[in-house]
Amino acid sequence: MTFAVVDLEPGAVLPEHQHENEQIGLIVKGEMELRVGGETRLLRPGDTYVIPGNVPHTAQAGGAGASVVDVFTPRRADWEARPRRNPSKPDWP
Repeated sequence: MTFAVVDLEPGAVLPEHQHENEQIGLIVKGEMELRVGGETRLLRPGDTYVIPGNVPHTAQAGGAGASVVDVFTPRRADWEARPRRNPSKPDWP
């Protein structure tokens, strides 16, 4: 599994993509519009989502941004080569 905390800037757009990993997530702060396959939902703090593997999806953060927790299974091997940033103070709680 891969566990990620993601802080999205206000209005940030995640272009449509897909990956073999199943993804589950939790909105911690802000709002995010998420489209999975043909379904679009507006998500707020406490809302959760599931994205099956290989299903196209896209997201856009709300006007105040969004903080989300994502879990992927199997692990995101494609992230292994990415440079690691130094830890920073999160935008929440």
